[in-house]
Amino acid sequence: MNAFIQWTWVSSVRMLLCQMRSAWILSRTIILPRCTHNQSVSAMKCLTLTLLLFVLSTKAWACSCFGIASIDKVIVRSPTLVEGQVVARKEVNSKEYGLQVHSVTLQIKKQLKGNISTKNIVVYHTMCYVSLYLELMKVGHVYVLPLELMEAGNIDTFRPDSPEYEQYQLAMCAHSGMEFIDGKLYTFEHSEKGNGLERELKFYKEYINFQREFQRSPSK
Repeated sequence: MNAFIQWTWVSSVRMLLCQMRSAWILSRTIILPRCTHNQSVSAMKCLTLTLLLFVLSTKAWACSCFGIASIDKVIVRSPTLVEGQVVARKEVNSKEYGLQVHSVTLQIKKQLKGNISTKNIVVYHTMCYVSLYLELMKVGHVYVLPLELMEAGNIDTFRPDSPEYEQYQLAMCAHSGMEFIDGKLYTFEHSEKGNGLERELKFYKEYINFQREFQRSPSK
């Protein structure tokens, strides 16, 4: 639990700082110059516009998890389940915030559930808790992921680079995915080591057995 709290706090602070910086840049380059050169714009109006910009820029920050769904539960509730290989990551590595992966591109190997119309998809992570977050996903590795189609508002927020691909997000407040290694599936579990972001692979099931059970499942 301590690791989970630490992970949530660190991630929330990083996102808040990013959003504050974006709001400040926009207000400095757009709102403040207009307020300075246009005497008809009152100081109160300028302040109101700046605060409104900050509130709108942080709308994706807030998220509260009242429980963490198991991988079994999230597979049942998610409309999409895919086996996919990471072929690209959109990432930024800065001194201020360290490595941040904004999205990964998956090449679909198998659709276990749902109806994806493109060969590749782009996957995002909102600020809600996930066990498998984007920084852990490596190019060339294969994952089995329960996914949800991104809402239009969130797509605009994240500004996808590849509009020709469908946009999905990791399951929120949940064990969000498994890695496929040598015929076996592994979940990502908290590690007591590190800063709370560390994960340990835990054997889940033989992939062939998982597929057989899933085919018989009413949730398919």
